[in-house]
Amino acid sequence: MLVSIPPKLSVSNFMGYLKGKSSLMIFDRHANLKYKYGNRQFWCKGFYEPNVLGKLQNSPEQGQKYNKI
Repeated sequence: MLVSIPPKLSVSNFMGYLKGKSSLMIFDRHANLKYKYGNRQFWCKGFYEPNVLGKLQNSPEQGQKYNKI
């Protein structure tokens, strides 16, 4: 998933909002999961935030194109 987050919002706040809303939607649509994941704790703590620019710099051919700009 690629998202654009406004500068006034931190990545961690956005991810907390996204994980909270998505878990509520999942539990509303799949009521049987409430018994398996009691207390509505569907997601684990933490998240992975890759950097697109870092991916470009780590790729040899893309890194060369980026460095020429």
